[in-house]
Amino acid sequence: MSAGQMAAKEASKAAQREKEEAAHAKKLAIKDRIWAEGAKDTSKTEAELAKAAEAEARKAERKALEAAEGSLSEGGGAPNMKRCKECKKQYDANSKKGCQNCVQLMFAQMKAKKKK
Repeated sequence: MSAGQMAAKEASKAAQREKEEAAHAKKLAIKDRIWAEGAKDTSKTEAELAKAAEAEARKAERKALEAAEGSLSEGGGAPNMKRCKECKKQYDANSKKGCQNCVQLMFAQMKAKKKK
């Protein structure tokens, strides 16, 4: 390496070091300014806490109502369908009555026996 190349290399290293020191000083200045302003108060106010509690109560009430109506699926969309083992038709698995087709067939057979 020639003397000129070595001098350019040293100058480049010095310039890079100065650049890094300037960036570090800038970062410290920003950090000091933020700490001087103080941390933001992130605690919720009384009104926000009451509003959140009210919303939570509404959600619990809605969930209880859905459970009472038989809609136990979380999505609230389409029913959970299963295939009946006896008649092979699909029915709503959340229904407390079971397969409606089998229930109708059973009642039809009972009515037929009563008529005889």
